[in-house]
Amino acid sequence: MERRAIFAARHLDRASVVVIVLTVALFATAFWVRGVTHDAFLEVGVLLVSTKLILNTYHMDAHVERLEARLVEMRGLLEALVSASSESARTRS
Repeated sequence: MERRAIFAARHLDRASVVVIVLTVALFATAFWVRGVTHDAFLEVGVLLVSTKLILNTYHMDAHVERLEARLVEMRGLLEALVSASSESARTRS
């Protein structure tokens, strides 16, 4: 569980955390002040949209990090292949 929290902290910047806390606080305040009315459903919609946007940002950041790692690995393999190819060409000459 601690590993997941550290992983999430890497991908959620302070602005996202502020938006999450502020959205939940405003939602709770609106729900407490207005009660269960039609407007509460609108507030739930706003909460869900905010949550979805933040989760998409989190998943995109994690995906980009994985892609960058794969690109670094591919670059290393290509450099090894080029160096092996040039070394092979030198031994033939």
